Amino acid sequence: LGGIIESIKEITTKKGQKMAFIRIADLTGSIEAVVFPKTYASNLEIIIEDEVIAMQAKVSDRDGEKTIIIEGLKKLEK
Repeated sequence: LGGIIESIKEITTKKGQKMAFIRIADLTGSIEAVVFPKTYASNLEIIIEDEVIAMQAKVSDRDGEKTIIIEGLKKLEK
């Protein structure tokens, strides 16, 4: 998947690790994506608002609402 990072909400887990909820947009709309601590820590330099990214992810359907769980990221040239 690919898109532009619109917003980032960083949180700290109960174990004291950083993770984030980010909103990704493309030409069709936007969706919330979850970046768990291990992936977040190894991609901090890419997870920046207005950055164009490609991601390896899986879709989670929780209570009828779809979110993306990001497993890998790559910066794309604008």
